Amino acid sequence: FWHDLLEILLEMKNIRRVNVKVKTLEEKQKEVEFDERFAEQPVVSIPLEAKPEVKEAKPSLDRIKKLHLKLRMEAFQIYRELIKQRTPERITDTLRTFQEQEMLYANGRTKPGKIVTKAKPGQSYHNYGLAP
Repeated sequence: FWHDLLEILLEMKNIRRVNVKVKTLEEKQKEVEFDERFAEQPVVSIPLEAKPEVKEAKPSLDRIKKLHLKLRMEAFQIYRELIKQRTPERITDTLRTFQEQEMLYANGRTKPGKIVTKAKPGQSYHNYGLAP
């Protein structure tokens, strides 16, 4: 009896595993079909000369300087490449004190407004200069 019951349970488990695989394959197929529909759309590219010139913003540069040393040079390179491509970019927040993080965390909870972060002080990469 127990042997038969165990065999039935294992068979049910295998059937379920196959059903999950089939569903996963169907979902992947839908993703591929979705991607193919958008791949057919032409990409509109504006020539670089047609874009307005973009200048470096001192506040953004100052914020990049606050980043952790391991990120700072890469962030500068990316920022300057965006400027060369005439893509306007503004760095808004790279390093926050725990007190600043606490004030942001309070928004929508103990202070009026919308919730802007789920990270408490010490839980955000911003507290360590690791969030460009």
